[in-house]
This record gives sequence, C-alpha cells and structure tokens, in this order.
Amino acid sequence: MSPESILRKIRPAAIAALLIAMFAPHAEALTPPQLERASLAALSSLYARNSKAAEIGRRSVGALIFPGAHMLGAGLAVQTGSGVFFYKNTPRAYFNLSGASVGLEVGIQKFDLILFFEDDAAVDKLYQVGGFEIGTAPSLVIFDGIFAGKLSTSSVRSGIDAFISSQQGLMISFGLGKNKFTEYIPGN
Repeated sequence: MSPESILRKIRPAAIAALLIAMFAPHAEALTPPQLERASLAALSSLYARNSKAAEIGRRSVGALIFPGAHMLGAGLAVQTGSGVFFYKNTPRAYFNLSGASVGLEVGIQKFDLILFFEDDAAVDKLYQVGGFEIGTAPSLVIFDGIFAGKLSTSSVRSGIDAFISSQQGLMISFGLGKNKFTEYIPGN
C-alpha cells in the first residue's frame, strides 16, 4: 500500500475524530446522589420494558448502570457516560464510560447501558480485565430505539449480561469497538 493511499484513508478518520472531539456531547456533571437516582430510574425503566432483564437483574449480585450515556459517530464513533456500580442494591463505586468504534457509524444517540453481574466471580472480571470490554454493537436508532442489539465480551462471558435501553436520537452503528470502564472517586 502506497503512502498516498494510506494518507487518503487516514485523513477522513482524522477529520471525523476531530469533529467528534469538538461536538461530542459532554456528560452532565451529576452529584453522587443525582447519579444514583438517575441510575435507579434507568434500571426501573429497563425492568418495565424487558421482563428478561428484570429476571436477570433480580438474581444478580451487582449492576453497573450508565444512565444517559452518549454516542456520536461519523465513520468513527465515541461513547461517554458516568455510572454507578450497585452491589447487593447498595451503591459501591462510580465509573466513567469511554469508548470508540469504527465501521458504519453515523449519528448521535443517548442511551442507558446496564451491565448485570450474576455472581462475585463476574464482578471480579470487571477489575481483572482493567475495565475493558471489546465487542460489536450493531444498532439502528431513530428516536426511541427501533432496533438494537449488542454482542460483546461482557455478554459472551458467563455471568455478565449487557442491556441497552431508552435509546433516543438518530444513529446507525455497525462497527467494532472497545469500551473502557474507569472507576473514579466523586469530587476528584
């Protein structure tokens, strides 16, 4: 492959990355109690819409909930959000979501991402892999989610189930990506 052809491929990706960085929605800074309330509301909404998720959630020891996460894409997509990890129904830790994917990625969406951890071994996996999740995330979203699916290492591994809920926006996304869940201490 010639240097010119490489530059032709890199240039659009670099422009898309710059545009995404400039126009990506920034997560609203919520206090821990506000984030906890928003997370519980997102969980309640998921349970009302999906009985399978409610069944899995009730038997799980923990849930990592990112209410109102955002995704913006133009060839390259980025995801951002803040969430709470509830262990046995008690808030235990706060996490930031950051991710990127490449493929057919066009649009902007807001969504709730909820990961259920069915046992303590599944919770340990979150920390053992350094908070990384690799997978594909095909979705077509027009306002409140017409079609969405997700296959990732989180949902393939035993004991961890991922759900996307309350999607809003206009997004076509079919690509390969990586998410990172980073624990943080509020106020730092």
